[in-house]
Amino acid sequence: DVWRSRVRMIEENFYGPILRRDLESPISLWGDRVAEDLLHPKFKITIAQAIKARLIRNYSYILLFLLLAWLGRAAVFPHMEAGGSKGIFEIGVFPWWVPAAMVALLYVSLLLLIIMTPRVRPPEQSYWLDPEHTGEKVPSLDV
Repeated sequence: DVWRSRVRMIEENFYGPILRRDLESPISLWGDRVAEDLLHPKFKITIAQAIKARLIRNYSYILLFLLLAWLGRAAVFPHMEAGGSKGIFEIGVFPWWVPAAMVALLYVSLLLLIIMTPRVRPPEQSYWLDPEHTGEKVPSLDV
């Protein structure tokens, strides 16, 4: 998201005016803001917003497929009590409800994270309005 905001600022204030053949940028001193952000990068979104975006974009289909496969397996192989064999949800010495509760807790917590985390606003609305408060500092990558 740090890079996305810079690219958006360059698109709006450099490429846009060139393509319109109007060399006046919509934001004055935009280059100084981008340069300052390059020298002192700051996160533009919170960790929760980054996790929400990653969950929705990358992992939602994988997690949905895993849940459906797990529930489908439980439907095809129902809980077996006779004959001493373990039921479909039983793991080791744990009763069937422990893994089922863990899976339910995982999916409910991920769903709550997605619902309760505020949306990420587009960079043209929020990233560059106040140059004094552009976000959290990015930790140094120097080892």
